[in-house]
Amino acid sequence: MTIDYALEQFIYGIPVTQNGTDVNDAPLEGTGADILAITEGLSTEDAILCRSLTSTEPLPVDDNTYSEAVGIFKGTGETYILARANYRENDPALPVYQYVLIPQEVLQGISGNIKSLIEITDSNINGLTGTHQPLEPLALPPVPTLMGDRRTVMFERVLNMLDGDFNRLLMMLDMALSDDSIQIVNHPARISSRLDLLEALMLLLPPASRPELTFTTYSNNPDFSRVAVIFSDEPATGERHVFTMSEMPSLDGYVWKSTYAEHLASLWDGQMIGFISKLRALDTLSNRLNQDFTNDNNDSERLAKIAHQHALDVLVMGDDEVPIDSIKAVLTGTLPNDPILLARYAQRLMIYALENRDAEGAQLVAALMDNDQALDKKLNKTLETSLETEPDAVYSFIRAHLSKTFNERWLPRLIASATISLDVAINSSDSETLISWIRLLGREPATYELGEVLQRGILAAQARTHEDGKLGMQLLTFAVKRAHSALEMLLEDEELIATLPDPLGSALRDYSQDAVYDVLQTGRELALILLKRAVVDQRADVFDDVAIAYLWQFYTESQTSGILPRYQPGTILDILIKDGAEWLSTDALSALIVNFVEGGRNDLFLAFSKSLLQADRLFPLIMRALRQTEQLPDTLVNHVNLLLNDEVISPQQMLETFVYLLDKRGWGDANRVLIEHLSRYLGQNAPLTVPRETLWKLLDVSREIKSEITMRVSTRRLIRSFDQTQDENLIITNLNRIHEYVSWSTNGEQILLRYWREFVNNQPLAQLQQIARHVGEDTRLPDDVLSIVSTTISIRKLLGKRTLQDFAEDVSTAYTIIQLLSDSFDPSNKQSIDFDQETVRAELDTHDDELTPNERSLLAKNLKELAQLVIMMADNRSKSSLIRREGNIERQLLTGEQAPQSAIDTMKWLSGYLSGMQEKDSSDS
Repeated sequence: MTIDYALEQFIYGIPVTQNGTDVNDAPLEGTGADILAITEGLSTEDAILCRSLTSTEPLPVDDNTYSEAVGIFKGTGETYILARANYRENDPALPVYQYVLIPQEVLQGISGNIKSLIEITDSNINGLTGTHQPLEPLALPPVPTLMGDRRTVMFERVLNMLDGDFNRLLMMLDMALSDDSIQIVNHPARISSRLDLLEALMLLLPPASRPELTFTTYSNNPDFSRVAVIFSDEPATGERHVFTMSEMPSLDGYVWKSTYAEHLASLWDGQMIGFISKLRALDTLSNRLNQDFTNDNNDSERLAKIAHQHALDVLVMGDDEVPIDSIKAVLTGTLPNDPILLARYAQRLMIYALENRDAEGAQLVAALMDNDQALDKKLNKTLETSLETEPDAVYSFIRAHLSKTFNERWLPRLIASATISLDVAINSSDSETLISWIRLLGREPATYELGEVLQRGILAAQARTHEDGKLGMQLLTFAVKRAHSALEMLLEDEELIATLPDPLGSALRDYSQDAVYDVLQTGRELALILLKRAVVDQRADVFDDVAIAYLWQFYTESQTSGILPRYQPGTILDILIKDGAEWLSTDALSALIVNFVEGGRNDLFLAFSKSLLQADRLFPLIMRALRQTEQLPDTLVNHVNLLLNDEVISPQQMLETFVYLLDKRGWGDANRVLIEHLSRYLGQNAPLTVPRETLWKLLDVSREIKSEITMRVSTRRLIRSFDQTQDENLIITNLNRIHEYVSWSTNGEQILLRYWREFVNNQPLAQLQQIARHVGEDTRLPDDVLSIVSTTISIRKLLGKRTLQDFAEDVSTAYTIIQLLSDSFDPSNKQSIDFDQETVRAELDTHDDELTPNERSLLAKNLKELAQLVIMMADNRSKSSLIRREGNIERQLLTGEQAPQSAIDTMKWLSGYLSGMQEKDSSDS
């Protein structure tokens, strides 16, 4: 590993002279000691902090000799501090210290080669005389890492110091890794010897963990030194573990504090070469697991995990049992770099997954095989071996993988395992196992390409059904849902049908009603097959209202996506609709119509109605079905209108349908929609006939539900029905009855009079005179009833047998004669009357021969009576008063505002009417 860094540093001690830079600066600690030199990148505060984190003093060799001491301490962040301590010229009065800041990755890069690091950071710290002199950072060239054989050298060198007991080195590592750390006492004073021991301890650790083994080669204050390893000759007073070189401890009874050190102890078997090989494996494992560690993992946890994982690797490579969760954890994390180890882990998990049908394990191993051809080839041998003894386990293994990640290259293995498993089931004569495999294969996706295997299983099972009815039932049930291609083949197998257990057997063989009911309740697939066969055979006894209800339920539930089209409920209904189902019973046909209506399926209702029309069975069935349905009246109206609009029924049949429904459902407010729709239809279709009793029901219910349209239509038709009645007394009786029924409405009497007037206008004079006599004798009717009759009679008398044109001519003649008489003999403003009787006689005598004596006598009589009639008419006219003047009376008569009270008034009223001065009354059509 090549690392190229410039390291910040500073030198601290007692200056020899005071002529250096910044001599006025006060000493740091009040003892005369100060910063002698410092790099630009560091401040005084940085120096103070570094001093507070370290504790290294020169190492006494004997009474008068001192040796340099070094230490590596944890700094802030990911920085470490290399501290070196010495005395100038071996003078305890002149201590001098060097502090170098080293990044963590530098320490990791040197892999424990401490001596090389110390050598390249060595500088002439004894030659500095002043304070705060500028200092260049240390240029750090590549530091050589320790090679593999270096471990052998270092371990053997240290063993000489430990009386050849390697476990003592492991004990020292164990203490150093514990929370309380280690104090080594009475170690030889040579720094090189102490550094050898430290390097040996570091070489027991993976490279990434070696920087954590902080140390100082000497401190006279061990209780306050924050390092993992401290060399000191001072007696221990704190919590540190003490290892005294002069009194080597024994491993007997020793309790390991570090999982990692304990694991190393388990690996040590006295063979140095093998042990170092295992250490290299731990190094590799550390690199592999490094990415799995988080910032929350301290070094002890990381080392413990490395030890645990290495122990697991050893177990996996052996024959001992390994926790399966641990294997899964390895294979779902960072995979082993060693192909042999990886294959061993995967093989262990594959065997477990096969034996225990572990889908999670199968998916994990198969995914590894997909990503590694060499691993796939190796593990495929295990699959092939298992295929011979446990083909179903292999099938389960492959299927678990394909269900999550489809990969075509696994299909040959899947098909092979399915084929062998099915052969085992076929040859074992175990029907339950065979049908279980058939069900399993039938549920598999088409992409698994197991169709031929499934067909083979079905054929094998079919042969057995001739003796095993239960298997036949299971096979048929399966085929309905999963093997449509085989269904018809099975249904045509008479031997299979013959062995089927009840109720399906009896239902398919002879349509036993109880068996049919049982099948209808057991499941829709078999029920639909039964119903389809019954339709083809036209078994009316099967299709009662119960079967129709089930068929409709199946149709509306729409849960038949897995059923063949020919057995779909919609297909069965189409057959019934298209051929009219003449063979069905009336109850079944009616039940179908009711379901169509209540289900809101107007299309089916209309199509079925047309089909029934062709069979001449529609009208009674429609009325029966509509009576049975519980739909609201407006829904029934809509369905009847559908039939009418599509000319399935005639208008008269539609009318009869409504009457029938009302007779069955009741003439009341609950069916108001039906009643008013019937009323409107009667009003709009005059040619339609309806029984008189129905009209009376309509009129009667109009009073109950307060429906004016029903009252108006029924009143008009009832009064018109008087035309067929010659009994005037019955007419008056019915008129009184109508009057009683319409009296609830403020418009009722006007409606009655309107249609009574229409009736009266169509009656001959003789009939009217008889009616007038009976009306006059009945005091219960309104006066206007008699007035209408009387007025009609008066008009008839006035006109006689004349046409209106004849009448107009006669009126003109009468007016001319009277006008001439008035002009000739009435006084006026211009002249008074002067009547000379002799002159008149003479004038008349000249025309004497124009009349016979009888005609002359008749003329005389008529003139006299005409004069008397004129006088009487004048007396009877509406006269003026203080309230009404003559002009107002005449205007009101002309406009119809006043009814005439005499012949003169009538003449004026007729004049106003004929001249268009009056508005005609509106009447219902």
